[in-house]
Formats: sequence, C-alpha cells, structure tokens
Amino acid sequence: MEGGLVVKGRVEIDTRQPFKSVKEAVLLFGEKVLATEVYAHKLKEIGSIERENNQHEKSKPIVLEEKKQTLERSNDEAKLMAYYLMSLKEQLEETKSELNRLKTTRGPCPSHYTTIDPEIEEIKFMENPKPAQVKLPKEARDEPADDNLFDRKQDKSNKFQAPPPLTKVIVEVQKMHETSPPSSKIKKAKKKTLFPSLSGQTDGEDKVSLELTEEIIQSMEVGMAFRDYSGRISSMDFHRTSSYLVTASDDESIRLYDVANASCLKTINSKKYGVDLVTFTSHPTTVIYSSKNGWDESLRLLSLHDNKYLRYFKGHHDRVVSLSLCARTDHFISGSLDRTVLLWDQRADKCQGLLRVQGRPATAYDDQGLVFAVAFGGSIRMFDSRNYEKGPFEIFSVGGDDSDANVVKFSNDGRSMLLTTTNGHVHVLDSFRGTHLWTQNVKPVSSNSTLEASFSPEGMFVISGSGDGSIYVWSIRSGKEVASWLSNENEPPVIKWAPGSLMFVTGSSELSFWIPDLSKLAAYVGRK
Repeated sequence: MEGGLVVKGRVEIDTRQPFKSVKEAVLLFGEKVLATEVYAHKLKEIGSIERENNQHEKSKPIVLEEKKQTLERSNDEAKLMAYYLMSLKEQLEETKSELNRLKTTRGPCPSHYTTIDPEIEEIKFMENPKPAQVKLPKEARDEPADDNLFDRKQDKSNKFQAPPPLTKVIVEVQKMHETSPPSSKIKKAKKKTLFPSLSGQTDGEDKVSLELTEEIIQSMEVGMAFRDYSGRISSMDFHRTSSYLVTASDDESIRLYDVANASCLKTINSKKYGVDLVTFTSHPTTVIYSSKNGWDESLRLLSLHDNKYLRYFKGHHDRVVSLSLCARTDHFISGSLDRTVLLWDQRADKCQGLLRVQGRPATAYDDQGLVFAVAFGGSIRMFDSRNYEKGPFEIFSVGGDDSDANVVKFSNDGRSMLLTTTNGHVHVLDSFRGTHLWTQNVKPVSSNSTLEASFSPEGMFVISGSGDGSIYVWSIRSGKEVASWLSNENEPPVIKWAPGSLMFVTGSSELSFWIPDLSKLAAYVGRK
C-alpha cells in the first residue's frame, strides 16, 4: 500500500517497432496478409470505380432517351418554324405581285393555287367546281359590272349577273342622298368603313360608311350561291384579316373561297377521317378541323397550301361538337360528347388542360382572349384563360333552360353573349353582369344538328337559324324580330356574319352570300 492506494499489478505496453524490416514481417505472416494491409486502400478505390461504372451504365439509357425526346421536340419546332417562315415569304411574294398587278389593271386577282402535290392519300386536290349562280334585284340586273364585289359569270344557262360591290353601292346611295332629305344613316368617314375596300379604292378617296340598320337588314337577299355541294354544309369560318372563307360539308370536303373574287380556290377531300367542324388559325391557309368517321376523334392542323398535316391533337373519345380559337394567341379549346373540354396549344400535341362537364358542352373565347365560356346544363361558366385551373369565376343562368347547349358566342365588343340550345331557344345575356336580356324561340333541332347563331359586326343584332331552315334577325336592345326569311328545308343552316362588312353567309345544301338589295335600299333612303 502506498499512500492508501493499493497497487495489485503493473501493466506494461511495448511501444517498440513490431518488425525490424518488411522482410521479417513477410517471413512471419506471408505475402497475403501483408498485401491485404498494404493495398487495402487500392481495393477500396477499385470497388468504388466499379460501382460508379455500374450506376453510369444504368443511367445511360435514361439520359439517351431524354436527349432523344429533346431532339425530337427541337426538330418539330424547327419544322413548324420553317413552315411559318416559308408561308410568310410566300405571302410577301404574293403581296408584291398583287401590288404590281394593281398598278396595271383592276381585274380579278389570279388564283395562286393552280397546282398541288398531295402527300397523303386521304386528302386530294380538286379543280374549281361548277360556277356559282347569282341572283340580283330586278332594277340592278342591267347595271355595268365594273369593280364588282363578285366576278361576273358568263353562262348561257344563267340569266343573272353579279351585283356591284357594296363600296360602289354606298357611293351611289350617297349621290342619291345629296338630292334627298337629310338622313343621319349615311355619313362620310376617312378612317372608319363598315365594309372592307375590296374594289381597288385608293387611300386618297373618301370612304363612305353605312350604318347597319333594320331597313338595311330587311333589304338583304341572296346575291350569290354555290350549289355544287353533294352534302350539307356542317361548318364554316371567316378569316379575321383576309377575304378567305373555309367550309366543311358532309361530302367530306374542305373548300377555300376568296370572297373578294367570289371564287373557290381549292377543294380538299378528307375521305379517310371525314370532316365536321373547321376553323381558321391566324394564318389564312391553315385550319384546324375535327373528324367525323366514328373511330378517330382527333383534331388536325392542316395546311391548305400544300395539303400537309402539321400536327395531330389526340385526347377526345367521342364526337367533337364545339371548337373555338383564341384570336390573340395560339391556344384553342374543344368540347366533345365525351363530356370533356380540352385546352390546347397549336405548338404541342398534348392538351394543356382538361375540364369535365355534365352534359354536351359549347365553348367560346372572347375577342381579347382573356376569358372563355363553357356552357352546359342550363348555365354558362366563365373562366379566366390564365387561371382556369381555379375554376369558373362566374356562373350565369339562362332561365331554367337545361336542354343541351349548341353554340355560345361573344359579341365583337365583348358586351353581350348568346347561347342556343337544342329545344330552339336563343338566349342573349350581358357578358359582364350575366343579366338575362331576352330569349327567342325557334323550331327545335334534332340531337345530331346544331342551332347556329351569330352577332352582327357592331353587336347590335343577332341572326339565327331554325330547325325548319328559316332565318331570323332580332335587335339586341329590344329583342324584337327585325327580319325573317322562311325556308322549306328541315335542317338549320350554318350562319356566319362576315367580319366588318354588310354581308352574312348561310350554309345548308348550298353556300349563299346575302347582301343588301339596291332597289329596296334606295327606296328606304328616299323615304327617309
């Protein structure tokens, strides 16, 4: 015991070097033990390298697939961009040639679509169909046809001639007005004109505009008709900035018209897929159309210039009954009998959004592209196009009418909207407050038909078809009937008002262009 501490034993630690040399260690333990200790870190490095190689081999196919998809998307975008550039270049060349032609002559514009090279079997090019038949008021049939809105067609079997252009009509009315009592209906304007100058009017001339009134609508009658269809017209659309009109019919054809020259530029057949609805994109020779074959409900982006499909839009599983394009962007929406509304971008194959509804939907964008409407089940739901995933910001009721929706549309000024239904009701509402303004009844339509209606350009009148083929016009303010034209047909016509002009077009078994009757219009001006 030393100072109270008991020491039972001592522990000694040998800190000397275990081996005098490597050779001694090898002699005692052999090369295997020494190699394991000396090269252990090397073995770890080799193992880590092998693991990295295995992981790299596993991720290699994924990386390659991602790169492949990126390249495919880039190629698609490059092809689409090349197509748009080519189209713009061709349009520029056509504009230059048109300007040169206008300097030397004021004759009809030649067709730019004389040849075509179809690359798909189901779309074929056909030459211009039979000449159109023209009807004129009695007092205007012997007038000269210079600067006609529609080219004169010389035909021994046709005794009628094309009417003068509305620009000429308006000028003549103005001359009559100088010797008649004052009227507030006719006025001169240098900047604003209701009908586009299509007859070679120069910028230095005073443009005369004619306000659309009840008297003018009552004077309107068919000025020209194309009767070479072998099936009913199911859809048509005017291009917003050109004089082109496109139609789709049950004879599985898509036809492009130049309204300025009253000529059919192209007839394209879609025998394999059929065609039901058709609408222009921002480009005047590119359309989107829906199928009508019962087995493929895809939408197709078609170039009418070279007969090529630019893109397929697959997503619906039943017939598409509504199609609306945004005027400001490349977006569009479609509604189907499969009770879905899909939102699309023309630059992408897949839909950008999906809305499920409880009934047959009708869809429409407003003129600014900020809002779109979806109507079904007796109400109209308003969506913000930038935040549609949040649901409708307003729901407008149409007075207990819960029948299937056919068509919903906004007026050009955005203040009004209309809705037609299969039971023959035409509803007009205030698009800001949702206030129900009035409802008119026409003959109901069958479940396979669509009751079409359209706003006049300034939004003061509504023109609509009927289940018995008749046409009706009502005033937006009062809801009273302004004019009507009866028919013996049993299907509602397709109706579109030409943008910014005194003309509307109807499509049934024939394509008819309606313009004011000169004799009636003169009588109204003299009376005023």
